[in-house]
Amino acid sequence: MEALTYENVYKFVVDNGTDMIWHPTSISYILNLVVPYGLAIEPAADVDSIIEWIPITFLEKISYSILYDLNGKRLDVNGAKIAVIKSLIELMRDTIVANLKSCKIILPWNVQHILSNNLEFSDAFGLNSEIETIPVGIVFGPDVFTHQVTEEFVAGLSIFSSFSNLKFSLRIYGKELNPNIFMDRYLYTEEDKSMFNFTINIKNKTYKFNTRQFLKGFVTNTTWSNLNHIYHWTKLIHYTEFQPGIIKQQELIF
Repeated sequence: MEALTYENVYKFVVDNGTDMIWHPTSISYILNLVVPYGLAIEPAADVDSIIEWIPITFLEKISYSILYDLNGKRLDVNGAKIAVIKSLIELMRDTIVANLKSCKIILPWNVQHILSNNLEFSDAFGLNSEIETIPVGIVFGPDVFTHQVTEEFVAGLSIFSSFSNLKFSLRIYGKELNPNIFMDRYLYTEEDKSMFNFTINIKNKTYKFNTRQFLKGFVTNTTWSNLNHIYHWTKLIHYTEFQPGIIKQQELIF
């Protein structure tokens, strides 16, 4: 479907008045999800075929009114195809925005988490709420190594790279993700108190995270750099709520 491009998906997604920033990788991730629907609707020869197709797919939530212009005239077949895909993307967008909390920049993992925990979207796109990884290309010069990884793994990997000699870039569905984005995203502030499971001090800055995937990412980069991770962090703290409103702190050695 020719209209199903990154540029068009971007327009459909960002046109909702929110002050959240959609990172280009999140747009490319959404594009990857909806491509099969674009391919499925492409052979439709007329609008009647599209009307028959909508109820037997997830797109049954889409209103038939989108197939008509402001004057009540039915769109031509190409206009109808675009309207259906646009409506699907807007449903995805609205669901994501409604369920995001205190997130300034939307990354693909945010999109995946919210859609996979929505029964209709998880069925529509074959997403599993227990799988929190997406394919990320780790680029070293001309070489690209693609792995299924969590956001926190990439964060740990990236934060160590900020002061190591081992430099790389990240790529998700053709769009680059600058590793430096995680420096601010995971930086701990007093507002984050009691909201995260772990904090760690790295180069006199404290970072927050929820799973040990962050540590695995950090250690992976130190291994690539032939360094010992224990010399590059201090004060690894685990927070647990052992009574309502009372947080217990335990320093860990990893």
